[in-house]
Amino acid sequence: MGMKGIGIYVQIGGAGAFVVGAILSLHHYAIGICFVAGAAAYFAGKKMRGV
Repeated sequence: MGMKGIGIYVQIGGAGAFVVGAILSLHHYAIGICFVAGAAAYFAGKKMRGV
């Protein structure tokens, strides 16, 4: 599995963290961490895939 395969998993994980952040929106710290980490992982995965 190359960088493209790893990038797909990182991107999926980022999207999942973003969704968890939305679900936990009542907890201000949790949503902030999940949104930032999720967005960062999503874009990092996208970059690794070369999209």
